[in-house]
Amino acid sequence: MSLLNHFNENFYQAIELCQSTRINEDILFKWQETGLFPASSFVIENKLQVNSYLGITEHTELIEYYPRGYLAWAQILIKHSVESSTQAYMYFGNMYQQILTQLVHGMPEVLVASFTEDLEESIQSSWQYFLVGKYGAICSTGKIEEIVAVDLFKYVISFLTEDFSLDILDEETRKVLHIALRELNNSVALDNPLLPKQLIRDRYIERLIKQYDLSVK
Repeated sequence: MSLLNHFNENFYQAIELCQSTRINEDILFKWQETGLFPASSFVIENKLQVNSYLGITEHTELIEYYPRGYLAWAQILIKHSVESSTQAYMYFGNMYQQILTQLVHGMPEVLVASFTEDLEESIQSSWQYFLVGKYGAICSTGKIEEIVAVDLFKYVISFLTEDFSLDILDEETRKVLHIALRELNNSVALDNPLLPKQLIRDRYIERLIKQYDLSVK
């Protein structure tokens, strides 16, 4: 599959995103300028040479791509008539905490307490990364559910393995790590040979499988 096919099948161009949300591009750009909506996660620069009877002309074309999960965020902005970055952050934070409550259910209390100790600061950091397009590049679809899962389960893996320093894991820890491994694997974008390597897979998923003889289930 060519890189253009990959993006066209898995992402929206700006015009497609606007058509799906029934807004014009001016509104999208205004959202971005005022801190309501993320920047594109990928930009392709096409250098075109057009050869015809009239001669040769050269053009440069920039195409911005947004993950398809951003459609859900656009619909939230429209549904609630969000007009300020403060409002947008409030909805993002509320969704983050609701999703987190579901994901940590049944996990060790000491782990949950550690992750949520500076939760507001963590959410603010994730919001900033969300706005610059980071999660759209590393997540499967860019949905907030995936953002929370990536934040949480990276932490779970590091916490329970003590940053991969432990040699042996007990059975209960392995059970939690299997959950973390599965959730992280489902939330992180697949590797594409034409794009930079997905480091989360290397640093967390593949390393966990190899070092502790775990597999994605």
